[in-house]
Amino acid sequence: MKACPKCKSPYNVSADQAGERFSCQSCGARLLIEANRIVLAPDDPASDPPAASSADHQNDKPSFFERWQLGGKFRILGLIVFPPWLRNSRLVAAITESLRQDFATWLFGAGVILVILGIFLPLIDQAKVQRRDAQIRSGDRRQKYLDDQLQLKIDLARKQGSNLAFSKERKERDDAKDEWQQEKLRLSAERDEAEMSFRIWNYWYLWGMMVGFFLLSIASLCYLQPNQSTPRRIVGSVVLCAQLVLIFYAFVMVSIATTAPKENSPPPSDSLPLNN
Repeated sequence: MKACPKCKSPYNVSADQAGERFSCQSCGARLLIEANRIVLAPDDPASDPPAASSADHQNDKPSFFERWQLGGKFRILGLIVFPPWLRNSRLVAAITESLRQDFATWLFGAGVILVILGIFLPLIDQAKVQRRDAQIRSGDRRQKYLDDQLQLKIDLARKQGSNLAFSKERKERDDAKDEWQQEKLRLSAERDEAEMSFRIWNYWYLWGMMVGFFLLSIASLCYLQPNQSTPRRIVGSVVLCAQLVLIFYAFVMVSIATTAPKENSPPPSDSLPLNN
């Protein structure tokens, strides 16, 4: 992969093209292909090809989409996204070249990532709330078990006629219960905070999932173009059909949830007894 020495736009040229000259599609500079690099062409009018007529230039003028793909638009995107120390690196050149060659796959990948995040982040937040609940229940059960153990020891001593008051053990249990109550308050506060965080962020999770499905739809439509390979067209068809099924299922579930009668709702007026 070689790049224009002036604007760093990447070009895919081979050593067999050494000696050929062309104009950079981004900055317009005249370039010369050498064996292992691209350099600025020296000012040599005799070596330049004859100027083409205006009609030829009009016929060779690329379309808007071709100018977007073959021009410097993706390089401008790279200048915006990447920091200055990465702008002239080979990584940016490779990414912009990949964007030009297969933009639909990048859309597909971005959509998949957003959908995965939109599905699993709410599950992680719910698991955090359930984890705090489990810790609270486990602590309560342990305290009850220790209380039962102490009471069993006291009852056994009384049956044997012992007059031990077990004051030390009782004090230790009271101190342990006080410590547990403080720990329980902390866990309850963390549980409430995790639950509120889930309720707040669930709105953005749904937005991210919707954007992910939108990107997947665009990429799938690009995969259905006639110039795409058969595996890509199959993938695009399967993804679009799966999205339609999911949208229909979500619509049906929301409709059922909104039309289902509530448990505490009053009965309809025609079922109430009439007062004579």
